Amino acid sequence: MKVERIQYKCTLTPLTPIQIGNGNQIYPYDYVVKNGTYYRINLSEIIEKFPQNIKFKFIKLLENNNMIEIRSFIFENYKEEYGYIYKAPVEREFENKYLEKIKGANKKNDENSFIIEEFIGNVEAKYIPGSTIKGAIRSAFLFNEFDKKRDKYDFKKNLKYDKELNKKIEVTAKPFVLVDRYGKTLMGRNSKNEANKIEAKMLELTKLEPKFDPFKNFIVTDTQVTKENTVIKEISRLMPLGVNNKLSFGAEVLKSEYSDNEDVKLNFDIILKLIPSSLLKKDSLDKGIIKEDVYFEISDIAYALNKKAKKVLEKDLEFFKKNTKYREYEKISKELLEKLEKLEEKNEDRVEYKEALIRFGRGSGFNNTTFNLVNTNEEVYTRVVAGDCPVGWALITFEEV
Repeated sequence: MKVERIQYKCTLTPLTPIQIGNGNQIYPYDYVVKNGTYYRINLSEIIEKFPQNIKFKFIKLLENNNMIEIRSFIFENYKEEYGYIYKAPVEREFENKYLEKIKGANKKNDENSFIIEEFIGNVEAKYIPGSTIKGAIRSAFLFNEFDKKRDKYDFKKNLKYDKELNKKIEVTAKPFVLVDRYGKTLMGRNSKNEANKIEAKMLELTKLEPKFDPFKNFIVTDTQVTKENTVIKEISRLMPLGVNNKLSFGAEVLKSEYSDNEDVKLNFDIILKLIPSSLLKKDSLDKGIIKEDVYFEISDIAYALNKKAKKVLEKDLEFFKKNTKYREYEKISKELLEKLEKLEEKNEDRVEYKEALIRFGRGSGFNNTTFNLVNTNEEVYTRVVAGDCPVGWALITFEEV
């Protein structure tokens, strides 16, 4: 039986900094920041290019194993002509802190600010995995099916003392869908079975069975690779007013429209394989897995992404307005919400819904990666930002081939 395929050419435009890590942390002896440029280096190759007298001094430092002196020595003696694996521009705030503390940090946590989270890709180029985009789309689709049915769950809470907040906070032990950077679905501890039941319900299945999951026939390719579109920024976690922010780390992030005034375009494909219902039912007849036919078109995906994005943005705005020192982040979130509302006005006919806001990547938020916004208690105490922007927002456009 023939399976119909519909292919869409898609374009992803980063609106705010996006960070998709590969799990690799780059330490300050594997990079140098000079004159607004980040140089990712191979230390052993650089040593070989040092003049003999400098090389001798450096070997002595290595014997003493003093990492602060080692990184300071590398910074002072490195020259661009010695070579590098790749380079990228650096946000001024990150470079200033780097220069201030390169010869030694005052606090233990300051050392962490020197760690840079590498963006997924290879030594020459970066990309966004299709599985990451697909995971965000699946999460939005399930969330909106959940919300459409107006189900509300009052999940059990545990109280945990938070030193930074100086109070007990509620830690929700609830089922949720959390998507990692590779698009893999992660489950909350001791909640896998209940989470599976909820996902099955949203997909109109009697039980969660990957073979009959409609997203199995939903293919998302990796984006094109990009060589010149990353920048180094400081990623921080914002706390409520009156609580000291926890500095995080540096990261390779995609340049973006709101943060860098850059119009970056990344292309990828979405392929929908439309499986005839008779084929599915024949295979599942004896198993009783499929309750109803479940099909979605690209307009359904765009609609789900925008509906979820609106709820996430509204909650972010509440946080930033409540904490008045975060005006710059409130401004960006408001602009994103206004962009989303214009998309909704432009696409009143859902059939023509071909643009959507999507959020993904590191720091995109608990509300964004879980079912938290359909929980009866949905307060989240922190937000993650890079430079002057909330992280993880992009615009996707879809065009049928």
